[in-house]
Amino acid sequence: MQKTPKLGKIDWINAGFRALCKGGANAIAIEPIARELKSTKGSFYWHFKDLAALKSAMLDHYKTAGTEAIIIIANQKLTPIESLLFTIRSALSPPNNDIGGRDAELAVRDWARWDVEAHEKISKIDDARIGFLLAKLIEIGHNQIEADKRANILYATYLGAINMRAAGKEISIETMTQFMIATIKL
Repeated sequence: MQKTPKLGKIDWINAGFRALCKGGANAIAIEPIARELKSTKGSFYWHFKDLAALKSAMLDHYKTAGTEAIIIIANQKLTPIESLLFTIRSALSPPNNDIGGRDAELAVRDWARWDVEAHEKISKIDDARIGFLLAKLIEIGHNQIEADKRANILYATYLGAINMRAAGKEISIETMTQFMIATIKL
């Protein structure tokens, strides 16, 4: 008899994202996720107090993996332009399938349209991402007003590219990078 590997908190979080991407926020439910993981509700409750705790952990993980980790690596680059290019390429590369792949960003944003906690956390993620772009654009030499405009344009372009990808109209990373380089320059 082969023993099933012990599930960790991240396994439940990732499965929550896959459920979100397949069926929306209402699909984040303990029993279906437990079935997908070939586990029990007891395993779930070992890691989380309740479903709300899982959802909160999912949003925290999304902030950490989808924003903070990228910013930390980007800040290690030699120049602000290298930092921005790394960020652009990272943002446009689809997330891995552990958290739902290509659909993750849109699924989380859809969730945030009607869920107060998701909305608040996604708003903070957006602020952090735009703040990072703004800071790098100022480092490059843009004044505050111009950097703010360009940071918002870059972020809106990213969100538009994600929406187009979902509609089957993929824009290549190279095309997006070229556009963003033109937007970054003085």
